[in-house]
Amino acid sequence: MKKGAIPALFVCFLLGVHAPPALSAGFPEKPITLVVGFAAGGSDDVEARGLAPFLQKHLDTRILVENLPGANGSIGRTKVWKAKPDGYTILVHVATTTLISQYLAPREYRPLEFSHIFSWTTSYQVVAVNSETYKNFNDFVKDAKTRTLSASIPVLGSTAHLSGLMLADGLGIKVNWVPFDGAGEALTALAGKHVDFAVTDRVSAVSLARAGKIRPLVVTANQKDIVFPDVPLAKDLGFNFPVLSLRRGADAPPNTALSIIKILEAAFAKVVKEPEYINWAKNRMSGIEPLGHEAYGKALLEQQREIEKYKSVLAQIKSK
Repeated sequence: MKKGAIPALFVCFLLGVHAPPALSAGFPEKPITLVVGFAAGGSDDVEARGLAPFLQKHLDTRILVENLPGANGSIGRTKVWKAKPDGYTILVHVATTTLISQYLAPREYRPLEFSHIFSWTTSYQVVAVNSETYKNFNDFVKDAKTRTLSASIPVLGSTAHLSGLMLADGLGIKVNWVPFDGAGEALTALAGKHVDFAVTDRVSAVSLARAGKIRPLVVTANQKDIVFPDVPLAKDLGFNFPVLSLRRGADAPPNTALSIIKILEAAFAKVVKEPEYINWAKNRMSGIEPLGHEAYGKALLEQQREIEKYKSVLAQIKSK
């Protein structure tokens, strides 16, 4: 060092400025873990393992999947929330369910404060009836305005339940909600005429619909669905009310550097353009609707605003 020279870091110290660390230099330098808050074999797990080989290709590092089941996904979410914000621990989840979870039980994490990376798909709910009852949605609405209908849903506090509440409020009808342990049971009850209608995820309804046991009347979505492309949307029929899609995404711990988020975002964006991945998603009846980190964050904020309108309903479920 020349006489009288002052080290750059010391100059930063004198000026009260910290030299910014090269957080993304060489990233990634070790394996990245995709954390799934449910057991192996579930939809979140299958999704993560479907992404893994493509992410491995585009990030040029090993991609591991870690299953941390428990507390309806909250154990996995909490691990990522507390993890070091270095980009090596990523949550793969249905972000909409994570938003709802904060109203059902005390949580350490705050969903909107995760560092959002990328969202690649959404799933929607279908309103179905027994095939021997209503022929179309208008007939259903006309009858629903004359009496209180009963509706089966997979679980209280689920996305299907909230979608049903939004539907009922939007139509101005009264409904007795009958919860079951999953979409399969809810739809079986409908096929047996034990309820007037059901609200479930649309993939679960496919087999009974193809068998002619149930009739999908409307899909609660803002765009045509690949599972039931011929089933109308509520807005197509002149009804205008909010819809709640299940948005699936990847999130990093809070305060993860934007430089790292952009590297991860770019990798996910490349994955969903891979022909092999597109075919894989199609076989799962999963439509690809990509959102980068900014648009993804905005979408979640909009969803939370809608979910908050039903926090008193969720609080009642929480107290049971």
